[in-house]
Amino acid sequence: MSLYETIKEGSELDILYETRRLIAAQMDTCENSHDLSSLADKMVKLCERITELEKQQKPKRKTALDAVRMVKK
Repeated sequence: MSLYETIKEGSELDILYETRRLIAAQMDTCENSHDLSSLADKMVKLCERITELEKQQKPKRKTALDAVRMVKK
């Protein structure tokens, strides 16, 4: 899927994944050390944002108190 299609149809995480893929492809073919350094900086920030969003999406672990609350409903 293209980045444009991902932006139209995907979630924020989908967009970040596609952008990460595109930056990685650019890094693979980059011959200029200055450009490569810039791409690497962008990649690090992008990966940090992806990690933040993935942590937010993980379901919280249920406790015994949660189970009791569900029974009372």
